[in-house]
Amino acid sequence: MLLSVLAALFQVSAYVAYFAQVSAGGSIPNPASWSVWALLSILNALTFWRASKDALATAQFFTGSVACVMVWTYSLMTGKFVPLDTKAWLVLIFCFVACAIWYVKRSAIYANLVIAGIFTVSSVPTFVGVWRNSHVEQPLAWMFWTTAFAVTTINVLRRTDRTKPRWWFIMAMPIYGLVFHGLIAICAAR
Repeated sequence: MLLSVLAALFQVSAYVAYFAQVSAGGSIPNPASWSVWALLSILNALTFWRASKDALATAQFFTGSVACVMVWTYSLMTGKFVPLDTKAWLVLIFCFVACAIWYVKRSAIYANLVIAGIFTVSSVPTFVGVWRNSHVEQPLAWMFWTTAFAVTTINVLRRTDRTKPRWWFIMAMPIYGLVFHGLIAICAAR
């Protein structure tokens, strides 16, 4: 239980820091990435919970989904998003196609795996933006997110019944979060 609460607290800290960074102009959220993340974060929390059957391990994802939608709404309403380029539009379209494919399959465990893939693809515009210009993001929030996903990865691994077939599918989202957020934190800090 402690790890679940700790991961959720790191998640909240990350969003509070990111919201402050966006408000002050220190971070410029990519609209393609954040639109996909806002739309899918709630679906991810629900499918992760259903696939894992572990509400405590899912606490970070529910906390993150609410905060992600809040940051997205604020960024949209205050004009904080940069205009979409052609690559970002293609990523956004690809993500919606992948969602449609998931909708046809209707399997929580596979949905969580597809969502991890969609989140990975949707992260490309943000990663490329930070790679090209490290000043579009500040590292603090990304470090908190990395820590939250590190704790969640340990927690999910510890709480998952590894005797079940395909148990490792449930690890896709925590590992995606750990790797992606860590890469952005490193790129933003350079």
